[in-house]
Formats: sequence, C-alpha cells, structure tokens
Amino acid sequence: MEGHYSAVFSSVASDPKATRARSFSKPWTDPVKQLITAESLARSLTGLSGRKPGGLDGVTANHSKHGGLSLICLLTLFFNGFLNLRYVPDSLIEVCLVSIPKSNASDMASLSNHRPIALAAAISKLFGKCLYSLISPQIDSSHNQFGFKDGSSTEFCVFVLESVVQYFWLFSSPVFACVVDAKAAFNRLNLEKLLDNINTRVDRRIVGTL
Repeated sequence: MEGHYSAVFSSVASDPKATRARSFSKPWTDPVKQLITAESLARSLTGLSGRKPGGLDGVTANHSKHGGLSLICLLTLFFNGFLNLRYVPDSLIEVCLVSIPKSNASDMASLSNHRPIALAAAISKLFGKCLYSLISPQIDSSHNQFGFKDGSSTEFCVFVLESVVQYFWLFSSPVFACVVDAKAAFNRLNLEKLLDNINTRVDRRIVGTL
C-alpha cells in the first residue's frame, strides 16, 4: 500500500533542490522586511476550517484559533524564521494518509478503488495559507482554469459546457466533444519548472522555503 500511494503522489522527475540552490545565489528583495506579519497571519488563521481533523500531531485548527495573540506572535516569528533560513522542518510537512473507498467502487480490495486523503498538520496548513497570500497577488492564471482558483469552480465549467451543447441542439446542429483523462495530473507536476517559473515573480525566500 505504501508503494502504491508513493507512486500516486510522485511528481514528474525533477530536481527542486537545484532550483532552491539557484535562488540562494541571488540577492533577496528585502532581507530585513518581514514577509509575514501578525496581522496577515491572523487573517490566514480565520480561513482555516475548524471542522477538519489534525495531522500526526493531533493539533487542530481550533487549537490555533483559540491560542490568542501570544501564539500568533510566536508563529509569526517562527514562520519568518523559516523564510529567512529557507528551511522547513520535516515534522511540519509530514502528513497522515487516510484511504477513503470510492462510492461507486465494485472491488473494495483493489487499491485503485480507494482515494488517499493527506491530513496535514494545522500549523502546516496555516503556513501554506500565509505563503499563498504572499504569492497569489503576483501569479496570474488563465481564464480557462476553473479548479484550484479563488472565486471559481469546476461546476461553472460544467455549466458552460451544458450551455454550449444546448445552444447547438436548439438549432439542430450536431455537437462533438473530446474528453482527455489527465490521470493524477495535479500530483504529477514538474516541481523544478514550477519553482523556476515563480522564482522571477516572488521573493526568493519563498522559493527557497518551497
């Protein structure tokens, strides 16, 4: 089972460490300025769902939300330390994999009929939200992208498809469609190319941490 899920979550063969090494050789945008402030961390904290379970450490988002100002200041110090050192502890990115059976699966003994869910630590999710708030204003995406994007949904994509089909049917015109199954496309990503792409757009401390 471990080997199966390892293959599922493996990215395209690349060397992200080489990209991080290249980011080390370039000057920082502003090595003194704190990228993450207590205010921005508090905003990211409110976006964490308190209903989701915690990771291997058992700490949930509610623990952090009720930690008060002292915890926010401490996490701000830690997170900026990670960025300045361009280092994230392994314990922060460890996840607990939970196997969820697919609802329409006929053979529950087959691993392909189970969907792995990665439960990350609440602190890791918070750090990711803080980084996302720093990166998102500088990264533009295509208007044709519907998933993994704020203010958009794959449901809207389905609505557009249905509207186009109904329009041509209304005028008795045939409709031809081509569907491509990009299996595990989101997980099978060339991380080196991704980091190189954002290396010229965001503070290099963030690239080094990723």
